[in-house]
Amino acid sequence: MRTAEDVQHYLEGVDYPAIPQDLIIAAQANGAPPIFFELLGLLPTAAEFYDPGEVAEQLERLKGLVLP
Repeated sequence: MRTAEDVQHYLEGVDYPAIPQDLIIAAQANGAPPIFFELLGLLPTAAEFYDPGEVAEQLERLKGLVLP
């Protein structure tokens, strides 16, 4: 996962607002890489996201915490 465009591609077809499980289903359908699923798995299960930009921001924060 390199850019917000990648996130938007992996989450194509998501109806917002969306919870992490919705994001995981879309990512599976869109062939997202394993690191994307690892990061999605770190999102709080009760979180709601209102657009792919919001998801990208949260994943970037998580990526900074878990990757060297």
